[in-house]
Amino acid sequence: MQDKITLPPIVWDRNKYEAGYVVGISGSRMYQGAPKLAGLAALRSGAGIVRIFSLDYIGDSPYSLICEKWSVKSFSKELKRASSLFIGPGIGKSFPMIKKLKDCKCPLVVDADAIQKGVSYPANAILTPHQGEARRLLGEGDLRNLCQKWVNKTQCILVLKGAPTWVFSEQQTPILIPPGDPGMAKAGTGDVLTGMIAALLAQKMQPMDAAILGCTLHAEAGKMAAKEKTSYCMIAEDLIACLPCAVMKYRH
Repeated sequence: MQDKITLPPIVWDRNKYEAGYVVGISGSRMYQGAPKLAGLAALRSGAGIVRIFSLDYIGDSPYSLICEKWSVKSFSKELKRASSLFIGPGIGKSFPMIKKLKDCKCPLVVDADAIQKGVSYPANAILTPHQGEARRLLGEGDLRNLCQKWVNKTQCILVLKGAPTWVFSEQQTPILIPPGDPGMAKAGTGDVLTGMIAALLAQKMQPMDAAILGCTLHAEAGKMAAKEKTSYCMIAEDLIACLPCAVMKYRH
């Protein structure tokens, strides 16, 4: 299945919105790095423009990102023209928007605090929990079996992050992603994956293809970062720096 997935095509006469407009709800005063990692990863993965809504001040932002404080009016306006949406990293579990995700019509990536038991997600939403978040969502038991039952019921896609990472979809055999590097077990690497998948969705990839390709490139960038920085010293930012080489290797 993975061999058949290709990178989104580059169209020469497109503008930044046509290249893919990613909107994110991420970050807070305590978690100021998550939105920047996810946003930059989205840009490095091909998105033409990324706008982050945060619940509080998140400090200085990279020049390439648009960051503003959350408001219903502004968010509703931007969501109407967004190509994809991600929500979760650093926002806290009480953010009221989480309860309204079922109504989201935009291609959606859900991570971190937005992954909660009892929340309804739209069909084809991509959830990206690590094992602890998956347990919070699904409870105790054989985790892979629980993941498959959950996607069969909800028609969502679930990326179970870890060593290894698995991608689950409705009534399909789970996809095992080739491993990255143990050094990827660092804070922020999941935020990078969130932004990557959101960017691929914004470029009109099918949700399952976007999840598999995002995870594959993420793992490849992790291996390259470890080779350059070592597994001990690599950090989440190094994955973003290695994305161009990972894309080039995948293309060939």
